[in-house]
Amino acid sequence: MGLTLRVRSVMLKNGHQLPGAAVLRDPVNPEHVGALLWGSSKARSSASSLQPRVLDRRSMDHLVAGVREAVERECWYAALSLALMIPDACAAIERPGNGITGDRYATWVDTYFAPHVTAGGVPFLTGRELYRLRCRFLHQAEFWLSDRAPQDADSGRAMFEVLNEIILYVCEMDVVPSRGMSETATSRTTSYSVAVRDVCEWICLATEAWLLHARVNAASSVAIDRASRIHRMHMDGSRTPI
Repeated sequence: MGLTLRVRSVMLKNGHQLPGAAVLRDPVNPEHVGALLWGSSKARSSASSLQPRVLDRRSMDHLVAGVREAVERECWYAALSLALMIPDACAAIERPGNGITGDRYATWVDTYFAPHVTAGGVPFLTGRELYRLRCRFLHQAEFWLSDRAPQDADSGRAMFEVLNEIILYVCEMDVVPSRGMSETATSRTTSYSVAVRDVCEWICLATEAWLLHARVNAASSVAIDRASRIHRMHMDGSRTPI
């Protein structure tokens, strides 16, 4: 006896995106039902394969390099913290001002990060959801995003109605990003499961894509050049940004 899996459609790992739902039922406890919907992993990169490159000391490349170095060293929490901060920095350059932090963060993510988490035209992690992760993790070290339960009777729609939790993995094998929902007679909980390495790399790729656009705008380009840096002090009194 064990869990039975009924799959309506799946996303193949060869790049073909076939979003669909899978329902898991426990024959011993029929009230325990789990629904899973596969997401998209459009870009994968192993930190061990990253090649060192010369950084543009006037750009925000140092932040991207910091994330990738932390991933390579398997400093997962440091990598995630820095990665979740980068959209803030980029969005603030693009839309300076007070009182719009959440809106500009979500908009930036939906523009530059979304292609890496979208399958069949459906984003499996939205800008608002990543912003909630940013707030909960950076301020409370939490991956739980919301206590609100989904209301839609259809499991496939309900798991996109609200995101309760993000589940991050470190694994020797590829983790297929997935949107899912566990359901009992009294509760329903939605989740997004993904490798922390992938989230960090997708944010790095999104930042590099954004930089190409931002450099075209004169005001944004100046702001990028003025980004704060840590400096290395040398024995002769000179210093260089790192």
